[in-house]
Amino acid sequence: MAKHNKKGRSKGVPSFVMLRHDILQSEAWRELGASARVVLIQLMSRYRGQNNGTLGASVDALADECRLAPNTVSAALRRLIEVGFIERTREASFGCKMRLAAEYRLTWIKCDKTGKAPSNGFKLWRSGRAANTDTVTGGDAVEPSVSPLEVRAYG
Repeated sequence: MAKHNKKGRSKGVPSFVMLRHDILQSEAWRELGASARVVLIQLMSRYRGQNNGTLGASVDALADECRLAPNTVSAALRRLIEVGFIERTREASFGCKMRLAAEYRLTWIKCDKTGKAPSNGFKLWRSGRAANTDTVTGGDAVEPSVSPLEVRAYG
């Protein structure tokens, strides 16, 4: 049984990252690649309950932690911003005396830096791909070449 402190809290209980069902079932999550999901989970692991909006993360640090290339991490961060899972609250700064990493906020949690309510941008995101469209022909609907009755499952 775990030991408890004076306030009744367990000592030594490790922190965790909570992935809610509305996140996992969102269209934005389904559209993310594996590298973007890994980067998001790594950013979530930096959240401590009162630091949303000041989640500092350099591309190099995230690349080391996620075992990804820095260019892959940069692309993943851009994608996470695009689909609405994170917002950048401070740009990175590389002056001659200061090097500051960019800071981010998770959009489904109130921003502790500004007090801004959750925007839940990922819930509003919709895929640009529509069903039965061909990107090669400019998005015009394509007639199926095989009728549904002729399609047979193998195996």
